[in-house]
Amino acid sequence: MTNIHHEPRSRVVLRYTREAVKQKLLRVLPFSETVAEAYLAQVQPEDRTLRFKESGDTVDTANKARAHNHQLVDRLIKGVSREFHGDLEEFWVRALPEPFRGDCMAELVRRYGFLAARPLTSHDEVMSHGIPGLAKEFGETMAALAGVLADGKIDATDGPLIRRALQEGTDLMAAWASIQGRLLPVLDAADAHGAAVGTQGS
Repeated sequence: MTNIHHEPRSRVVLRYTREAVKQKLLRVLPFSETVAEAYLAQVQPEDRTLRFKESGDTVDTANKARAHNHQLVDRLIKGVSREFHGDLEEFWVRALPEPFRGDCMAELVRRYGFLAARPLTSHDEVMSHGIPGLAKEFGETMAALAGVLADGKIDATDGPLIRRALQEGTDLMAAWASIQGRLLPVLDAADAHGAAVGTQGS
């Protein structure tokens, strides 16, 4: 029986984190503060598995907590510690800068077979992320399909190329779903407003 090794979720998260640090888009100290604050604020004390420290009531305790939490996160990023618990993932990923946050979430979501659609909450996000992302995924899907069809036939030898084309097609659908998720609520609101105006005029 052949073993197929699957990259653990924690390693996926840390891979994106390390790349963000490498590209100097993430500074560990403020990142650790954001993660620790969110974790401590949203996880009940009895449910916590991470040893983050509260800031306390004095400057001294706040500084000690900041240094402790920074060291904890830094050790995880550098691989010195491997205690990346599952309940940390949500707060950690949310604190990542873009595009690493979105890319990391997309990779994790795909593991469940879902479309990794990213929320686009403003016109600026549609223009800066949505449209370029859709164009990019369309191009990559067409390139992948061209590879499948290059020899004039589709057969078992195209297995790897077909898998790539299917994945690129899924990414394309996710990119469109992101834009669709921004457009549909606006359309629904417009329809509701039109129906209300029509009712008032009748």
